[in-house]
Amino acid sequence: MVYLYGVTHGGYWSNLLTGYAGEMNISPTRELVADLSRFPRGTRVGLEFMSEQYWREVQLHLLTLPFNPPDPRFEDQEFASRPSYAADKAYYWDILQKVCSGLGLDVVFLEDKNLWLEYNKVLIRSAENGARRSNLFVKEKGESDEHYERKSIVFSLERHEEVISARKIHEIDRDNQLLKAVKSLGVDVVFVGIGHSDYWMANHRSIQSNFGLNFEGYSAEVPKMDVRPWDGLTVFVKNAQPNLRNAFIRASLERAIRLLETGRLSDRKPDFIGTWDVDNPLGGYFEMFVTRNGKAIHGEIVDCLGDADFEGEVKNREMRFVKKYRQDRCSEGASLKEIAYRGIVRNGDIIGYFVIDGWGKPFYATLQPADDFVDLGMSWNSSAKRYKKGIKSLRKRLFEK
Repeated sequence: MVYLYGVTHGGYWSNLLTGYAGEMNISPTRELVADLSRFPRGTRVGLEFMSEQYWREVQLHLLTLPFNPPDPRFEDQEFASRPSYAADKAYYWDILQKVCSGLGLDVVFLEDKNLWLEYNKVLIRSAENGARRSNLFVKEKGESDEHYERKSIVFSLERHEEVISARKIHEIDRDNQLLKAVKSLGVDVVFVGIGHSDYWMANHRSIQSNFGLNFEGYSAEVPKMDVRPWDGLTVFVKNAQPNLRNAFIRASLERAIRLLETGRLSDRKPDFIGTWDVDNPLGGYFEMFVTRNGKAIHGEIVDCLGDADFEGEVKNREMRFVKKYRQDRCSEGASLKEIAYRGIVRNGDIIGYFVIDGWGKPFYATLQPADDFVDLGMSWNSSAKRYKKGIKSLRKRLFEK
């Protein structure tokens, strides 16, 4: 049996009003330290970090990997900067290690250095590719609007795939390695970031089946919401319940990976597929399952952020519906507010806008399967031009009040 602590061990804050931003240095709460003191001396405690020597090797590896971005093409363009780690990334873990040692607890590290070295390579490749795209992300002389739009979408998809590849290593491969280390090292108490711990507790049965681990209890340090973010204050919660939206971030990532590998999110045949991000069709890709009763419609929409219910109507070649994500089946990136969609229906396609908090963005849906995500992103523009009158009327009713 293993006692699990989920901690907020760092973060990044920004203030849109002042423009200030920076890393947060967070320390273990006094309440957590007091709770930790109940364990007998010699208890084996596993930390989601690595030895100081290994961490220096990881940092040095990132700083010495070959980094060959193209030179800037334009005078006002900045040179690509080599990725690096925040200077205080180990701040929380250093303090916690000293606390544990002072209590006579036996500290072991759970991280696999080699996974971090692989992650470093992905960071370098992404930075080089980003510099290449910066050189090309300009409308060339004689380049058509359509070609430039297509190029922009291709670049967005490249960035998206790179982010997903990096996240797979950092959030899935590392997660599995941490669980293996907890088991193999005979850990009694484990400290991991709250993203890991919420996922472990929300999926404790599969963790038990796949890794042979049982959690006898769970406590967490969560961000304190009523203070300035740069203060980095947290609150200790004894006998915590996992934040299901936090836990769903893993499922969200797994969906994105499946979409890249198979071109689909689910095993069911959707009535419509589409995207609510025409600039990055993979990021906004959704599958829509519709039940129709006369003019009324309702059903389910599945995307990489989660599962949502919707209801609305189809009338006079227009479709309107309101979508709302299920709170226990969506990630922290999904809004829990109602999102209004409204579009014109032409030849089985839906071309329109979704609106939230008074802001609108284009969306596109079609009866056809997605053979090419670039084409899916291009479809909104081409359809909007083809049905210019209908889109103009819709936009006026939505946004020109």
